[in-house]
Amino acid sequence: MGLVKTELFSVNTLQRNLVWFRNIIWPNELQMHKIKTCVIVSSEDHIVPSKEIIRSINQHNDENPNDSYIEIHEIQGSDHGGIVFEEKYRELAALIIQNSIQNC
Repeated sequence: MGLVKTELFSVNTLQRNLVWFRNIIWPNELQMHKIKTCVIVSSEDHIVPSKEIIRSINQHNDENPNDSYIEIHEIQGSDHGGIVFEEKYRELAALIIQNSIQNC
């Protein structure tokens, strides 16, 4: 964790050159380009609005029941960055991704 906070290029990218609001991708954009997407959020994330993301993707999937390209998965108990720093959540995310790839 210390490396992420102190490594020069990571800090520069995250704090200065990555403008978060310019990197938003909406479900309809993924749908329009037919991009198969697996979204994983953490249930206890206090930075990313997980519940709103889940609601938005579920609404999109309800509106496109036969041809949605987006899957949403919530990792219960994980907080922000849990899949990076905790092995049990990392293994669960890897399993979700593996299953998603197999179902393509």
